Amino acid sequence: MTKEPKDFAFVTFETKGSVAVRVAPGETQLVQEVQRFLLHNEVSLDSFSQATAEQSKTMILAKNLPAGTLAAELRETFSHFGSLGRVLLPKGGVTTIIVEFLEPLEVHRVF
Repeated sequence: MTKEPKDFAFVTFETKGSVAVRVAPGETQLVQEVQRFLLHNEVSLDSFSQATAEQSKTMILAKNLPAGTLAAELRETFSHFGSLGRVLLPKGGVTTIIVEFLEPLEVHRVF
């Protein structure tokens, strides 16, 4: 019987790799749910993948929000900059939202 070298370890599917493998389907499902949510709210998904796509003059994308942020909190925060249309916050702990302003000039106040 041969011995394994002490500085060598086997990583098997049942050990470290299994966490990533188990998480991947959940992430895929979350991405699909967000895509369906955005399409249902008439958001063009092409605008996210094409660098040359025309930017909206009334919508902004806000990222890296704390998990558990409520739409009402976001509406209150962004309403200081102007009149809001939609605040699109997908379910599932997504930390990116879309905020729609009613007037194009109001979008610039955010920045």
